[in-house]
Amino acid sequence: CDCGQNRYLDRSMGDCIDCPDGQVKPHSRNRTVDDYVLVEASFADKTTYYDSDLSWVGFNSSLCKTPSCGGGKYYDVVSHSCRACSSGSYSVGGSITECISCPAGSSCTAGAAMPQPCQAGTYSGAASSKCVESPPGYVTP
Repeated sequence: CDCGQNRYLDRSMGDCIDCPDGQVKPHSRNRTVDDYVLVEASFADKTTYYDSDLSWVGFNSSLCKTPSCGGGKYYDVVSHSCRACSSGSYSVGGSITECISCPAGSSCTAGAAMPQPCQAGTYSGAASSKCVESPPGYVTP
């Protein structure tokens, strides 16, 4: 059983609930043998071994993860993957789900981790991918 995107089975309530705020379920999957609870037991000679008690540990809140992407990327909740920021935006990385608009006076190419300040004699508006030369008679920092 799978509760669907960004949801997990709360065994105490016997119902599917949403992942905590800021967390996502990276992918859906079916139960496997790895989801069984393993119980430690021992033989008469004190050698320990693990056996399943046939209850499930999977499909609980441990399936919810805080996404993390590198600089210049954001976590796409639809594709469950890190994607590069588009031109005119940037990301310092971490657990963000959308890129930040590039501020005026700087440029952000696709996949930018930080805005690049415009050089002297150039300018840009917000969300720009490049700086352009200032018109004659205008002074820019």
